[in-house]
Amino acid sequence: MSYTEKLKKLEKLVAEIENDQTPDLDELRKKISEAKKLHKECEEILHQTEEEIQSIGVMD
Repeated sequence: MSYTEKLKKLEKLVAEIENDQTPDLDELRKKISEAKKLHKECEEILHQTEEEIQSIGVMD
C-alpha cells in the first residue's frame, strides 16, 4: 500500500473513531489498533524520505 493510500485509510479511521461511528467496543479497539499501525508506518515513510532528502543536501 502506498503512503497516500495509508494516509487516506488512516484519515478515514480517525474520522470514524472521532464521529463515534463504531458502537461496538471490540470493533473500536480494532480500528484504533489499525490507526496506530498506519500512523507509525506513515511516520516511518516520512522520516526515511527526510533522510533521503538530507543525504543529497537539499535540506539543511
